[in-house]
Amino acid sequence: MLKGLFFRAILFFLLGILLFIYGILVERYRIFPFEQIRYVKNIILPTSTSYEKPRATLFDYFSPQVDVVMIGDSITQNAIWSEIFPNTKIANRGLAGDTTAGILKRMDTILSVQPKKALIMIGIMDIYSGLSVNEIINNYVEIIEELRAKGITVVVQSTLECSKTECEGRLDKVRQLNQKLEEYSATHNFVFVDINKRLSSSEEGLLSRYSYDGIHLIGKGYSVWAEQISGDIN
Repeated sequence: MLKGLFFRAILFFLLGILLFIYGILVERYRIFPFEQIRYVKNIILPTSTSYEKPRATLFDYFSPQVDVVMIGDSITQNAIWSEIFPNTKIANRGLAGDTTAGILKRMDTILSVQPKKALIMIGIMDIYSGLSVNEIINNYVEIIEELRAKGITVVVQSTLECSKTECEGRLDKVRQLNQKLEEYSATHNFVFVDINKRLSSSEEGLLSRYSYDGIHLIGKGYSVWAEQISGDIN
């Protein structure tokens, strides 16, 4: 009996080591079930923890009156907008991991800065969370209507494309979303800025020279983005 327990303990020990090694390989080489784990993570985190993040709590306490507010997720958050446009009073309401539904939940902290103009760019996390393009558009419309109800001029920016190697089939969904956003903006006389025009290519999606991970931008990418919206900021 003791011999059987010993061999069973050895077996579990070896199995644990194999699972540990496999876990490292999954993370490093993105083999199964890397995509499945990331999918579940993206569903859970944006909806359950985004408002527990320290940055989100800052919005409740600091609400300077500005001319422009930037709305979005981590791609917006990571930019130093007040330094990119030093002559404009600008608030950065980007929040890592956020979705269109998340923005709707924190509209009060966006409206509290009393902007004259709002530039919005959101959607990639919605797509990673499995929302349909129509669901994302419905949330977009609700966000825009709340902004317009306060007399705020809305500028719709295309959702930044991801690289084809990073997001594979999701790139097509990003492009479908952007087509819908452009059509909606044209129908309702909103300014639509296609920031992908100079940051992406039809073959590759987001170009590697502007990104460090196929989703987020580096300084050179933000410089190109800023040039495309400079006329709408001022």
